[in-house]
Amino acid sequence: MLFSVPSRMVLSLDKWFWWHEYWFPPGFTWEDMKESDSISYPKPRDLLHIVPYALLLVGVRYLFQRFIARPLGRKLGVRDKVRLNAPPNPVLETFYATHSKKPKELISLSKQCDLPTRKVERWFCYRRNQDKPSLTTKFCSSVHSLPAPPGASWNVPFPLPLCFVSPLLCLNTSIFICLNNQSGAFHVILVAKI
Repeated sequence: MLFSVPSRMVLSLDKWFWWHEYWFPPGFTWEDMKESDSISYPKPRDLLHIVPYALLLVGVRYLFQRFIARPLGRKLGVRDKVRLNAPPNPVLETFYATHSKKPKELISLSKQCDLPTRKVERWFCYRRNQDKPSLTTKFCSSVHSLPAPPGASWNVPFPLPLCFVSPLLCLNTSIFICLNNQSGAFHVILVAKI
């Protein structure tokens, strides 16, 4: 008896969410979307084909940065600045990790650590610098866009060839839909086996 009210609510919510008038133009229902021998619709498991390609792109990016961008950076004279590491201090490290990277309570922290306020301030400065990426890392992530304006990075030009390759992959499929089709063939989206 306890589960009947929530289950009815879930069923009514499910019925409302999948109501055909939200998802289809007038005159079409979910019954029109049934598959047959000649019609095949995309399924959620089809998204699994993307995973190997995504892993391949991650691998290509890693190899590019490792074997092309870093040596190119060295040849162009990109050098990392020598950064001073913050000396180990458990009190300041826990405050840095849990509260703030730019503390306002320098006096209380300096009393806890038994250090001068200036040293505590310098410790936080060194610790913040440790978290920043090095100049080589920045160069490796933006080397694709050397002629581009500052701020453009690898993430823009690297996928650009995919925009040209994707339509070529779709040439053998029939993913053509006529949105102005008045003949009532809205639901016919064919996906050929690749």
